[in-house]
Parts: sequence; C-alpha cells; structure tokens
Amino acid sequence: MDSSAPRDDDQIQSGDGVELPGTEFAIPDDVTPVSERMPQADPPHVLEIGDGERVESATAWREQRRPRLKALLRQYVYGYAPPAPRRRFDVDEVHESVFAGAATLKRIAIRFPDLPQAAPEIRLALFVPTETETPNPAVFGLNMAGNHTVADISHLSVPAWARERETAAEHLLERGERADYWQVRETIDRGYAFATACTWDIHPDTPEMGLTKYCWHHHGDVPGALRGGALAAWAWGISRCVEYLLEDPDIRDDAIAAFGHSRAGKATLLAGALDERIALVIPHQSGTAGVALSRREATASSGETVEQIATAFPHWFNGYYPMFATDVGRFPIDQHHLVALVAPRAILATESTPEADAWTNPNAARLSIRRASTVWDLREDQTLSDDEVSQEGGSIPDDAPPILHYRRDAEHTMTPEYWEAVYDFADQHLEHGSTPSR
Repeated sequence: MDSSAPRDDDQIQSGDGVELPGTEFAIPDDVTPVSERMPQADPPHVLEIGDGERVESATAWREQRRPRLKALLRQYVYGYAPPAPRRRFDVDEVHESVFAGAATLKRIAIRFPDLPQAAPEIRLALFVPTETETPNPAVFGLNMAGNHTVADISHLSVPAWARERETAAEHLLERGERADYWQVRETIDRGYAFATACTWDIHPDTPEMGLTKYCWHHHGDVPGALRGGALAAWAWGISRCVEYLLEDPDIRDDAIAAFGHSRAGKATLLAGALDERIALVIPHQSGTAGVALSRREATASSGETVEQIATAFPHWFNGYYPMFATDVGRFPIDQHHLVALVAPRAILATESTPEADAWTNPNAARLSIRRASTVWDLREDQTLSDDEVSQEGGSIPDDAPPILHYRRDAEHTMTPEYWEAVYDFADQHLEHGSTPSR
C-alpha cells in the first residue's frame, strides 16, 4: 500500500500505509560526512523538521518526519538491509502433543530458492496452544543460542553450527538450558503462541557476513559503509519470520509481538521501528544503540558509551557509526527517534535499575521513552505524562498507555516477573482475553 496516499482522517493507524521491509529499498545519492555535521548538545525534538518548525498532526508525522528519521538512522547507525529475495516457507515437522498436550510444535524452514546453495536458511520453531480458539496472538523471540535451548523438548534438535561453535570459552548450551529464561510453557498457558529463531541462522555475531551477504550479491553498487551490520541483518531476519507468522492460520495477523534481550533487543527495536506488521515491540534491557539515549549528558549516565560499543562490536553497525565514537554530539538523531518510529503501535521497554544493570543505561532509556511519547500524543487529543509512561515494578496498570518504560530491580537477564508484565501489557494492546485496549 502507498504510504503517501491521502487519508480520510488524521489518525495514525497500524496497517494503513504499511511498508513491507525488504521490498522498499532506496539508497541516498549522498550522505553528509560526519566531520561536516554540526555538533548538537541535544538532538532535535522528535517532531522537529527544521528551523524550529514541528509537525503537528499524525499525517504530517507520517509523510514528513518519519521517512527522514528512518533515513538518518539507516545512514548513520544501522545501515541498510538488502531487498528480500524470493522466499519459501516449508513446514518440515509438526508435533501435535508437546508440553503434555498443551501445545503443537511446528518446525519451519524459511528458504531462499534464488540464492546460492551455500546460503543458510532460517529455522523457526512455533508453539501453538491446543486449548484455545485459533487464531492466537503470538510472541516472536529472537534467541542467540539455538532454538533447542528454549524448551526441553526432544523434537528441538541441536543444530550442527552449535556443535561447531563449542569451545572451552563458549560451551554448548544443551536442550532446554534456557527454558527458565524463555518461559515457553507459561506463554502457552497465557493463551499466546510462541515463535523463535536464532541469530546465528541469520548472521553470525562476528565480522563474518551471514545470510544477507548472499542477498547483497545483486546490489554491488551499494557503498560498503552504508550496508548494515549484524543488527540490521537480525532485524531483516525478524521480518522474514514475521512474514511466515502472517501466513500461518493459527496466528492472528494483527497480534504479533516481537521480543529481544540485550543485543537481540537492539535488533528487535530496529525491526519493530521499520516493520509495521509487528503490533507490539518489547526491547528488554537493550541499552546503547537500543532504547537508551546515546548522549550521556542528558542523564549523567555511567553506562556503556558509543565509543565503547563501537570499539567492541563494530560489526553490529554500518561504516558511519564508529565515526561518532568520540563525538556523539554530531549525531543528527538519537535513540528516542528510533523508538518514535514504532508509533502508534505499542512498545514496552523493560529495564533494570541503574544499581542492578548500570551498563544498559536505564535512566537514558527512561528519558528516551519520555521524549518519544510525544508522537503517540498525536493520535489522541491528550498528552502522556512522565508518570504514565514510566513505571517502577509492580503490576502493569489496567489502562497502560501504548508506550511504557517498565523497570524492575533485576540483573541483566529475563525473569518470570518480567514475562508476567509483558503478557499483562500484551493482553491490553493486542486485545487478548477480556482486558480492554486503551
């Protein structure tokens, strides 16, 4: 659908004007060199389009500001992902009685027939509740250790690459070793389907290129500095998985959530910002280059800096991002602009406290959510207050806004308490069960 088409009203609506990531593809003719960008102690307001002028309507946001922010974030931080080649979804296995009959497990291979034979496939594991009426809302979680780790189920075999990666420093995680972390059975009990795929099927967490390398083959004229790194590749892979979920008759196509933790949380936020088919975005403890603002002065943060992340993980980004390492003020954007691209869909940014997980900059994440919330205000004749968009522990309120920073005093991991908050929030904003949506 044409995102520039005229609208009958002035409301932002998911599914209207949706771009399909991997089909829209436009590389800019030129990119302003980092050295020529003027330093800014504080980035432009999320609604500002120049010279202090701001968009004042949802339509103006969508047509004027949103496209520009997408381009800036791709050009200077994440890079561009390649167009998606033709893909085929093969349901290789179906096991109808897992978790003592509570769920059906489908093992799906996402294959790319036009790519060279050496190109990897994305393997998706999908658990569907058997005791609920279909279609179901679904949560997709990007894992980093293999699908076999999310539940102790014999049908989830250990992939060959996991055996090959086993070293003294990086031991192989056995089947079900991350079951407590992922809480798949508990997800099924809440009436949600759960899907997962591994980052290593999409792109290794190394400078070595993965699946997108083969997709770039037909686009050799794209400058290397603008090509995306691992984060853009993982986000690209999430969208391919979402495409399968949209076709599965057991899944509600208007109720797909995406979850990711830490570096996977950064990729999940990017995917959710660019892919409007994702109804709920859940970046968990995503830190720098995720939800947290890059400019540390705003929050006096002592967590990870752009210089530290760009030095340790340059392969996550494009060629421009490391150039800002010692001069973050030259960024024409910041992370609240990425968060704002999710609007008007729902986003739950789950975080720790600075005392428990200082490295992820929880205070910078909270400020990012507050600054981004202005875009959601365009949807309704109201202004979300700081207290409404930020919560310290406890239960998710029954009238939670569609953008929320939720904090618990927990270490850098996922816990049952976080999952409870996720599903309480999802019940409202995916309109699941009897809980009304805001």
